[in-house]
Amino acid sequence: METNHPFSPDNELYDMLVETRQAMTYGQSDEEFGMPDIDEEWQALSAKTARQSHRPALLRSAAAVVGLIMMAGIAFAAIHLIQRQRQSAVTPPQTVQKPIVKTRKNDSTARPFVVKPTPNAPVVFEDVTLERILATVAQTYDCRVEYRHGEARRVRLYLQWDADDSLESFIEKVNHFEKVHLNYQSESKLITVE
Repeated sequence: METNHPFSPDNELYDMLVETRQAMTYGQSDEEFGMPDIDEEWQALSAKTARQSHRPALLRSAAAVVGLIMMAGIAFAAIHLIQRQRQSAVTPPQTVQKPIVKTRKNDSTARPFVVKPTPNAPVVFEDVTLERILATVAQTYDCRVEYRHGEARRVRLYLQWDADDSLESFIEKVNHFEKVHLNYQSESKLITVE
């Protein structure tokens, strides 16, 4: 006669309870129940962890080397910039020499000058008659000059003529002076001085 009672000797639950009771009894070894040795498992875990922790140490070392290289580069750049500033403070910047046109007071000939402005060096007229200035400009821009009043020829000016000045902007610059007024007729290429 079979009984299905939970604590009958044929039941699986009963077998587990018996094994549990025996495990708790004093003097039984772990090998009887298939329990692993704790010391062996600890050694295996320590070895596995040591191999995995070796890789982050390499990454930390590489990051330290990269950091040192960056710091050296920043220090080099800072030193280089400071030296460049000191050099520029010691030696004044080189300036481009501007061609300066001067005439004598009694020079009344209207010969055009051979100088022309360049992008780096504009022409500076210092105490030059309007007649000589306009003769030089007219030769460069291929136009004629006509004077309505004779005294306008003898007006002396201090003027800078830049290479990027068009003829119209040059005339506008000269018209800022009180004693002189220029007009330009583009169809006849004529500058009239009033």
